[in-house]
Amino acid sequence: MCSPPLKVNGMEQPPTQVAQVINNYFLNIPGNLNIQAIKNNDFISQLKKHYPYAFPPMQTVPVTEGEIRGIINSLKPKNSSGYNGISTKILKLCGSQISKPLAFIIDKSIKTGVFPECLKYAVITPLHKRGDVPDMANYRPISLLPVFSKIFEKAMHSRLNQHLQTNNILATEQYGFRKGLSTEQATYSLTNNILMAWNKKIHIGGIFCDLTKAFDCVNHDIFIAKLEYYGIQDVTINWFKSYLIDRKQRIKISVNEN
Repeated sequence: MCSPPLKVNGMEQPPTQVAQVINNYFLNIPGNLNIQAIKNNDFISQLKKHYPYAFPPMQTVPVTEGEIRGIINSLKPKNSSGYNGISTKILKLCGSQISKPLAFIIDKSIKTGVFPECLKYAVITPLHKRGDVPDMANYRPISLLPVFSKIFEKAMHSRLNQHLQTNNILATEQYGFRKGLSTEQATYSLTNNILMAWNKKIHIGGIFCDLTKAFDCVNHDIFIAKLEYYGIQDVTINWFKSYLIDRKQRIKISVNEN
């Protein structure tokens, strides 16, 4: 990555400071893109137009040993690992032995609304996407979290997804990140709607948005406010707040020594 020299905002960076420069760049992506802040109240007012009724509180069922064993079995056996050096391949080898104590710990985490601090450490590897190699704007961060963090996340995801599905919160037009739906189905639906409109001699218009670094620019305050509006409250919303705050990361790069 140091040859040719890395550039940020058109300025070359010294090789000895590359890791720190990359880290600062990733931490300030919203500022680099000059994203305008949106008030929470404006967002909630838009939600109330589509969902004028109050959602019931999200119910969290206890975490079981069988559930955790299923989550561990579903993980792909990879050798990559977070800062603690434990990979999913290692975890799967001892899954049956640790499922019960792990289920107890995760259940306690959800019931108390506290996400473990030791699982908030990420190892970031910059991955070149496109364009000039020296330009930092052409890289995206690949985050390696401790493998146990994935199990906590999947357990909460299952409960959150159940709440969203039960209360019909997700729009039918959303195909991404939903079980049983795919980009192929989204393409088919769009094409089908266009062809049907053509057959009826109806004018067709489209607006296509390419959101740059969308997930890197999520406003946590707005995210929490939306969750609360959807019925994720009390201890459960505290778990999400705990998950998001005080996270730490370090950059891992390969340096060419001449």
